[in-house]
Parts: sequence; C-alpha cells; structure tokens
Amino acid sequence: MARRELQLVVSNPPEIEPFSFSANLQEGKRAQVSCSVISGDMPVHFLWLKDNGPIPSSLQVEERAADFFSNLVFKEVSARHSGSYTCVASNSAAKVNYTAELVVKVSPKWVTEPQDEAVLAGEPIALHCQTTGSPTPEISWLKQRAGSSSDYEPLVNLGGRFQFMSNGTLWFESTLPYDEGSYTCKAENGVGSSLSKTIFLAVNEPARFELTSHNVSARKDAAATLACEARGDAPLRLTWSRAVKPLDLSTYRLSISEAKTDGGLRSQLYISRTERLDSGVYKCQAVNAYGHSDHYIYLSVQENPETPQSLSVIEILSRAVRLSWSQGFDGNSPLEAYTLQYSALSPQGAIRVTHWELANTINISLQGTPHAHVVLTKKGDVHYEALLSNLKPHTAYMIRIAALNQIDRSAFTEPVVVKTQEEAPSEAPSNVQVTAGGPGELHVTWRPPPRDAWHGELLGYSVSCTELPQDTLYAPDLTRTLTVNGWSATELTLSSLKKFTRYEVRVRAFNGVAAGPVSAPVTATTLEGVPESHPTRVLCSALSSSSMKVSWSPPPPGSRGGMIQGYKVIYAPLTSNHADVAEIKRVTATDTYLHTLHKYTNYSIQVLAFTGAGDGKRSSPVYCMTEEDVPSAPEKIKALAYSSDSVLVSWLPPVHPNGIISHYTVYYREAGR
Repeated sequence: MARRELQLVVSNPPEIEPFSFSANLQEGKRAQVSCSVISGDMPVHFLWLKDNGPIPSSLQVEERAADFFSNLVFKEVSARHSGSYTCVASNSAAKVNYTAELVVKVSPKWVTEPQDEAVLAGEPIALHCQTTGSPTPEISWLKQRAGSSSDYEPLVNLGGRFQFMSNGTLWFESTLPYDEGSYTCKAENGVGSSLSKTIFLAVNEPARFELTSHNVSARKDAAATLACEARGDAPLRLTWSRAVKPLDLSTYRLSISEAKTDGGLRSQLYISRTERLDSGVYKCQAVNAYGHSDHYIYLSVQENPETPQSLSVIEILSRAVRLSWSQGFDGNSPLEAYTLQYSALSPQGAIRVTHWELANTINISLQGTPHAHVVLTKKGDVHYEALLSNLKPHTAYMIRIAALNQIDRSAFTEPVVVKTQEEAPSEAPSNVQVTAGGPGELHVTWRPPPRDAWHGELLGYSVSCTELPQDTLYAPDLTRTLTVNGWSATELTLSSLKKFTRYEVRVRAFNGVAAGPVSAPVTATTLEGVPESHPTRVLCSALSSSSMKVSWSPPPPGSRGGMIQGYKVIYAPLTSNHADVAEIKRVTATDTYLHTLHKYTNYSIQVLAFTGAGDGKRSSPVYCMTEEDVPSAPEKIKALAYSSDSVLVSWLPPVHPNGIISHYTVYYREAGR
C-alpha cells in the first residue's frame, strides 16, 4: 500500500505600521508619507485611496513602492490635497488598511470681495464678504468712527437692525442715514497674512416723514398752525394741498413759511382766523431725487354743538316718558353729555313757563356714570332715546334738551309738552268717621286724599262695610260695598244693616285707572231694635194639675236686634169660654214655671224676646195640658120620692170636672139618725 505525505502550510496576513502626515503642513510645501508592513507573507501589494476613492491624477501625487513599503510624494501641497488617505496592503492571507488625515493650511482668499454699495434709507442691503481658506477664516466687520478717518470700531451682532450671516455677509434689515460710512471686512485664520477690504456704504435718504398723519384742533375764529417736517437728501421741496387742489394763498387768512432743519425741511401753514369750512384734511408733500412722501393733517375747527334735532315723545307712562332725538353737528368736538331740563306746568293749565331757572336740570353723560333718573340708549350713529323717570302721574311737563361738548353747550330745543298717564291714588281718604243713625243704619263721612295723591281725575269713592261676627266659630264674609260718585261727595248712609251689630267701615278713592289704598278701618255699632226672630225650641211639660214648666232657646245671634233684656211667656187656657184672657209672665232666664193654672186644662203657650227697643216676634204656640185632679161637687142635687121605697136623685155635673168623670158616688142616710 502506497504511503502519502501531507504538508501543512500556514499563511500570515500583512500588518501595517501606523503612519501620519506632518502637522501644520502649509500650502506650497513638499510632503511625503510612507506605508510599510512589519510582518506577513510575501509578496504584498499596496493600493492608495483618497476619501475612499482612487487618488485623482490631477493632484499630481507620485507613488513609490517596494516589497515592504509604499510612499506617496506630494511635490507641492495645496488645499485640494486635504483629505483622508488610506493605504491598503494585501497578500495571499488577507487584506488590511490604515487611514491618516492630511490637513493643508491655506491662507484666506477672496470668494466674493466687498464692493462699494448705495441704498435708499429704509431699504435692506447685504454687504458681501466671502473668503476661503483652511482652517475656515474668521470674518469680522468694522465701521469707521464718526469724525475720524482712521479709527474703526468693531460691529457687534446683538440681533438688532443688522446681522452677521454665516458666510460672512453683513445684512441690514432697514438702513438708516446713520448707517452711511466706511466699513472694513477682515478675514484671518492664522495662516499667512489676514485679508481685509474697506468699502463705502452710501445711504440715500428719500423724502419722508416720521409720521404719516396727525390731528390739529382749533376753536372757531381762533388762529391755527399746521406744521410738517420732512427728512431727506437735498434738494427737498414741500407743497401743501387740500382735496387734491393746491391751497389758495391769495386770501389774507392763509400763509406758508419754511425753515431748514438738521435732517431736512420744516413747513408751516398759518390760518389767521379759522372757520367751520376750514375743517378737513390737508396734505403736505415732500419730494426729492430719491422719492416723495405725504403727510396728512386733520384740522378740526371746534365750536359749540348744534341744537339736537327732532325732539319728540315716543312713549308715555304714569311716572316716566321716553324721548327721542337726533344728534346735530357736534362742532368737531366729541359730545360729552346732553343737558335735559323739565318743568311741571302749573295746575291752572298754563301751557308755557317763562322761567327755566327753577326747572329740574339733568346732565346725561355719554361716557361716565349713568344718571339715576335717565336711561340713555343710542339708536344708530346719531339717534338717541332716553327714558326720563321720577315724574308725577297725570301731570303736564315741558321738556327740552341741549348738547354739550368740550367747547360749550348748544342752544336748547323747543320744548315738548307731555302729560303723564293717570295712576291709582296713592293715599286713602282721611278723617273717616262713622256714627249710628236709625236702627240698622250707619252714617259715614270722610275727607278726600291730598290733591297731589290723586294721580288723575278723582271719580268717586267706594265704601265697604263688613259685619263683625259675634261668634268666631261662625264668621261668614258679610261685606257690602257701595260707590259714591264725584270727588266732592264725602258722606254716605248705610242702611238695611242688622240692628245692634258691630260693623267695620273702610273708604277708598278711585280714578279712571284703579282704586287707591283703603283707609284704616273704623268700627261702629248700629242702634238697638226689637228682635227680628222669636225664641226657638219652645217646650212645655205639666208638673201638676195646676203647674207646668216652659223652656226655650234665645233667638239666633244675628236676629236679636240688640241686647236681650228678657222674655215674655204668653199663656192662655183653651176653653169654650173665650172670655178667658191670656196672661203674661216676664222672665230673664230661658225657662220658667207657671202656677195656679186651671186643672186639667189645655194651655196655648208663646214666648217672645224683648230689648230696650221693644218686644220681638212671638214664637209659634205650643200646647200643654195640666194634670187631672178631683172634680168639684156636682151641682143642683134634687131628690124626689119615686116609690114607697125608692127615691129619684138627679144632679148636674160639677162646674170643674178637673178631668174625665168616670163615675159618681151617691151617699145617703136616714134623716133623724
């Protein structure tokens, strides 16, 4: 069997020795870098890369290689040689690499060189200053100090009107005349000499005004001065106009004067005596080579306001009226208030008052605290309504108003005459007195309420009379109300009342709207009369043959007619002898006993109550009979011999049988024994 030998071969990858470029390598210098391996199998192949790609031939870099190293030779470095250089070494075992950074320091050079610039004031501008270099140059701006030709001060970017851009540009958001001058842009990065350039920024100022408009006010017939001051490069010209037309300076009232200022020109328009027609908008125009600008002046010639217009009454209440009017010309001064005057007409019916000095005056402020008695409402731009309260009902008033501004007050309007509506009287009749007349009558008298409490035409009075119940458990509402027409009728007799009854009387006045409050109640009692009703529940019962008991209840409380002083019991026997006369017994209680009556006799009994005024009605009769008793002796006894052993006896019934005769008993005996 043949024997085979195996050979084990172990390959070693290359190992690169770290390398680096010389520090602070400046542009134009010669440079060399070497990449060598310190171990690994041979052969080794080298490859150079720049920024992970092949080295461009335009860089003119020479490569010198041997078995264990490879060199890159830079004959004259420049900024374009800067970058990352990678050495790649490979053999049969592996591929390895190492990278080093080449930094070439380059002095600043211009990319965009600063140039002289010109700009209109208020417009933005950019002063360009762009450079290149390695490291990146730092750019700073300096400005020439005012009044010095060689002294410059650095500009500090504080986030104001100018800003430093990242590319070195100086940016002005809005240039001012102050910004005009020499500026120096300086760039340096520590390599070589710094780079600088001085330029001049010219700020051309067009004609302009600091403010576009302002207001001027003047009182009528007084002088007024309108002034405008423009800035801008000379030559500068100012002109005046109004309503697109030049001013007529031929009139003696108008004149113009001009004077130069540090930054421009000032012009004044003088009006010696203002009139209302002078109010309006005046234009002062400034013009120079770089532009023009307009300034507007609003002249307000102030005077007294005009009288309010169309004063009228649109609503009438009992204690208030609603007024309406339109605002007149305000005199070019904002209205501050309205003055309202009102005066009551005399009760005699006068339709005018000659003196307003005593009238009520109210100032109605348009901005301040509202008045307690006037509620002002604005309706549209020039229309107003006002509710005037605190008036008296059924009263005629004269009302007028005037407008008030900062200058003075207008004339008053012609007064309007209005009469408030009626209202129920606010006070009750006074001195109400009630006296008793005849039985069941009360006489009521009173006085009218005060005149100023009528609140209208007093048409009459209503008198209410309420019965006051004697029994609180039985208290129906028994009220009668009578009307008396005419304000002068101040008495009334209440009739058909209950006798000896307590009544409460009230009186109230009324007009065409309603009745006023009632007077304080006055109580009175009608005079006594005879009872209007008889006692009730009359009962009788026999006690013996000659006595009986009678009882009853008083008449109802409402029909007693006065104070019950007692009762009369009228009783009479019901016999065939009509000559019998009824007897009367007076008592104060509600029961009594009748004695010495006829025996076994039917009696008719009636009861009446009496007062101090007399007897009342009798009750219906009730009937009672006394009990039986022994009869009286028979009358006219006679005896007649009827036979030898009999006697015929006859007699008459007793005069007073005192009951029902059931039998007779005859008593006899022998004579002489």
